[in-house]
Amino acid sequence: MPRRLLPLRHCLVGAAVFVASAATLLGNATPHADAGGGSTPTFDPKIAALLPAGIEKSKHISFGALWETPPVIALDPKDPNRPVGLAVDLINAVSRVLGVTPVYRNMQWPAQIPGLESGAIDVLWGQISDTKDRERSIADIIPWMQEPLAILVAKGNPKGIKDMSSVCGLKIAVPTGSTQEALVQGSSGRYCSGNSAASTVDYPGAQEAVVALKAGTVDGWIDSASAIEDIVKSSPNDFQMVTIPNAQVTAFTSNVSGIAVSKRNPQLTRALAAALKEIAAPGGAYATIMKKWGASGAALRASAIRVNPFTRLPAGKKA
Repeated sequence: MPRRLLPLRHCLVGAAVFVASAATLLGNATPHADAGGGSTPTFDPKIAALLPAGIEKSKHISFGALWETPPVIALDPKDPNRPVGLAVDLINAVSRVLGVTPVYRNMQWPAQIPGLESGAIDVLWGQISDTKDRERSIADIIPWMQEPLAILVAKGNPKGIKDMSSVCGLKIAVPTGSTQEALVQGSSGRYCSGNSAASTVDYPGAQEAVVALKAGTVDGWIDSASAIEDIVKSSPNDFQMVTIPNAQVTAFTSNVSGIAVSKRNPQLTRALAAALKEIAAPGGAYATIMKKWGASGAALRASAIRVNPFTRLPAGKKA
């Protein structure tokens, strides 16, 4: 979902799916006052005043993501109960502006959207991609980065994958319920014919997909470029990366990663958007943090940070 960059995973599972199991799939809540990352923002009482009364009182916001998509968000190797990464540093910076303490939850994919809708989690930040359909019906979304997608392939690229025009007849792994699935299907329809169509294989996370790719069960795994790059750096003798041209991506899906908030919580959405825009101003922590994690090329201008940018729907409104 970039990196990413994210997870970046570009997934969003339908709200009605897996509701019954959401509670059991929520990870342990882990509060952090700070995890480092760039220049230190300062508390802004005007922006903090935008928060819902309950959060103003508790001084806590819960953030959910699957902690296995470095460099966006991953387990701290020194403490498995802590997350580290690009998203974590940005969350900490935004939390300083708002005067709150972030609480992190390691959440499996199937639990994320149901958890958001049920109120078990306040915000999803790490593996959400922004699309018109999602802004219209599922959540309010604030963009926080934009990054190319890439395909992880076996070392030597035995299937000769050059871009989405060369996946015909292959099995491509994608995150469950992701927009990458639309990318594969759309590309297959455009570039392939008959029995040469590409097929998708769903996996709940990158770890399972990487194992399948190494075993030859699938021919590639699509994720944000920085996430793929991180895997290649960790296993250079096993894998390599093929970057997907941006025009091929945007023809069928989005490569904008977003922060998702329930449409029942528009005050929180507006507060987060204002705080993120604040740190993205010239000289703010946003650029420093993006550079720290090698994601400067995925950074957005402050003017691009707004609620529901594709539909222009006000926070809390459905189409």
